[in-house]
Amino acid sequence: MDARRCISYLTIELRGTIPEDLRNGMGAHVFGCDICQDVCPWNRRAPYTDAADFLPRSLPTAAGRDAAGDSLLLPKLTRLAAMTEAEFREAFHGSPVKRAKWRGLVRNACIALGNAGASLEQEARGESMHLLEQLSASAEAVIAESARWALSRIQAIE
Repeated sequence: MDARRCISYLTIELRGTIPEDLRNGMGAHVFGCDICQDVCPWNRRAPYTDAADFLPRSLPTAAGRDAAGDSLLLPKLTRLAAMTEAEFREAFHGSPVKRAKWRGLVRNACIALGNAGASLEQEARGESMHLLEQLSASAEAVIAESARWALSRIQAIE
């Protein structure tokens, strides 16, 4: 197995641009991947728990944003892509997500938006395109490039 092609490596450890030929395979993953955990035969024996410590956290309410449905389990991609560095630090304080860094999480959310393009409802597609247009002008080169790629994917669907 080539670890450099692993979704967890791409979304957490890789600091630069994600190679274009690997972006489709990332799907909607923005931080890590549990596919290895899902298919591991040893994990069939792991007990299920409802303990609060193991439930997904909620994203803190951001100024001017509706927090409804903003769980860290399948979070809204536009919410992640629109996060400021300060919001990122607050939301992920004490979390392994900080390993990806703010620019990495925003980069990953852009790519996930590009991959989701065809499945987005018209309103969500418009919101995503507007956000990606803004991010394509980011001073962070890796964010700007990822946003442009995602925008081109969504525009190709139109």
